[in-house]
Amino acid sequence: MKEIFYLIIFINCISFSIYAQTSKIKVTVLNLEKRKGNISIGLFNKPVGFPKKDSGSIGIEIPIKDSFVEHTFLNLEYGKYALAIYNDENKNGKLDRSIFGWPIEDYVFSNYAKGSFAPPSFEDASFQLRDSVLIELEFK
Repeated sequence: MKEIFYLIIFINCISFSIYAQTSKIKVTVLNLEKRKGNISIGLFNKPVGFPKKDSGSIGIEIPIKDSFVEHTFLNLEYGKYALAIYNDENKNGKLDRSIFGWPIEDYVFSNYAKGSFAPPSFEDASFQLRDSVLIELEFK
């Protein structure tokens, strides 16, 4: 009888760990009335590669057709996340830079994080996802 009890406890523990809790992040970028091109949204769940595109992030490009764009990232495991967003005016799929390396297209990070002569750190831009999160940002 004791073995059956422990077996049931063990199976319950495994079943809880197999199914990670998930949630969603709804991102809205506001005040796009005078903008053209696409809004590129990158969602990162680790500091490695942040905020570079194609570094393990989930990314999406949304054409600007209104005064705002929205996207909901679904089925995300609970944890720490950060957003990097830019206005890809010429739709070339990258953040254009000057000859000195400074961005010439507008960008914003979650928490309105800013860096000194470089992008902000993942820690500065990150937020915890436990329940559904709504994030509204605009370019400054």
